[in-house]
Amino acid sequence: MEAQLLELFGFLNDSREDIRKLAAENCAGLSKATDLHPVFGHNNGAAIKRLMEMIADHPLIAHDAISAMVNLSANPDLVPYFNNEGFVAMLVITIILPDSVLADLCCMLLNNITKDEAIAKLLIPEVDAKEEEEKLKRRFNPSPIVPKTEETTTTINATGESEKPIRKTPYLDNLMEVFVRPNTLATKAQKEEGEEPETAPHNPNATYNFLAGVFANISMVPSGAKALRSRSNVDNVIRLSKLLPFLNHEGGWDSIRRGGCMSAVKNCCFDVQDETTGGLLLSTELNLVPYILLPLCGPNDFDDEDIDNLPEDLQLLNLPRLVNQLPTSV
Repeated sequence: MEAQLLELFGFLNDSREDIRKLAAENCAGLSKATDLHPVFGHNNGAAIKRLMEMIADHPLIAHDAISAMVNLSANPDLVPYFNNEGFVAMLVITIILPDSVLADLCCMLLNNITKDEAIAKLLIPEVDAKEEEEKLKRRFNPSPIVPKTEETTTTINATGESEKPIRKTPYLDNLMEVFVRPNTLATKAQKEEGEEPETAPHNPNATYNFLAGVFANISMVPSGAKALRSRSNVDNVIRLSKLLPFLNHEGGWDSIRRGGCMSAVKNCCFDVQDETTGGLLLSTELNLVPYILLPLCGPNDFDDEDIDNLPEDLQLLNLPRLVNQLPTSV
């Protein structure tokens, strides 16, 4: 079987589209067999690297190639082959493109490979204390004269003069923006309840639920947790605050989305002493405590004194309420 599989890999480079499609389709099927995974790692992962290149092929071919990589990336021994900045950038682009039919598959793949710390670090922007102070000022004192703080690069032309800075939005911010926008399932639920959605989904072909796992993986890295506790380059809002609404067990959120967000929040709470971002965890702006306590609040009666000691958001809950029944999230 090994010899036939190695022969199959050769067809991934064929000039004919139909042959590449058939080869990728077979790789997707065979990659489900975990005992064949070591064969994909032969020749320094040549087959995996070819599958990575096929993400830019015809969408049908790319779909099969990504499906194969999702299966293969579940094997920790093969994950290091995916440590390629250009490939990670391509995944991010495919995820954030409107109407991308491959977005959710790429989210699944990114979720798998970012369990490797080296790959997760490719998505993490640096956090600068001075820049955080500027973002805070612009968050609460926006000015049309002063542009928002952005991560930029400056190029030098042939005459030695610096050219206009080129805007660079961190991968993490790009992924968060599509994650928090209304998705197809949320829009459908609103329509079923007789509500008219305020905005159309960014991508009707994707839910982006597996990005929650990506954020959870990022939060496992100290620099990643720090980045989540810092402010977004898009709107100067604390990045972690964008995940908090998905902690609500009564919001009807997908368990993958909710579980990933809970893990990210939990991991970000381990370093409250961080001088740059630790103080934000206890800030009134983030208002984290009610989101943590809400799943534990049921229809029980409390004394007036106890109620007054609760955060304001928990004092006037609509009854009846159900305590979260998922043990792993309590």
